[in-house]
Amino acid sequence: MKYKSLCRAAAFFAITVLWVQPVWAGSKCGPGYVWVSGYKNPNNIWIKGFCRPKVKSGFVWAPGIAGPGGVWIAAHWKPIGPVPSGKIWVPGYKSHNGKWAQGHWRTKKRSGKVWVPRHRKLNGKWVRGHWR
Repeated sequence: MKYKSLCRAAAFFAITVLWVQPVWAGSKCGPGYVWVSGYKNPNNIWIKGFCRPKVKSGFVWAPGIAGPGGVWIAAHWKPIGPVPSGKIWVPGYKSHNGKWAQGHWRTKKRSGKVWVPRHRKLNGKWVRGHWR
């Protein structure tokens, strides 16, 4: 009798503790959107998942990759088609406030200036890309 009660209690405990309501993260997305899963970037910073449009006219979705020198290039919309003369694409990104900042074309070179890509300082402060 004690054995059956103990087994029932153990089974109830296991089911209660181990069972988790199945929720597909993509269910947060509305029609025409897909879920981009969260991940830890190479700096060990957690990037939250988010919904993005399935398609964007004139663009293709580029997944995050480690670029030259191991610099992390976050997932972004990449334009397809001709590159405007003297320009370079600055990818869009999920900003510090959780909203999507659109990518844009910028001048490739400025006399006496150096482009500093967007980044986080060691104290966590967000710094936008800028010329210095």
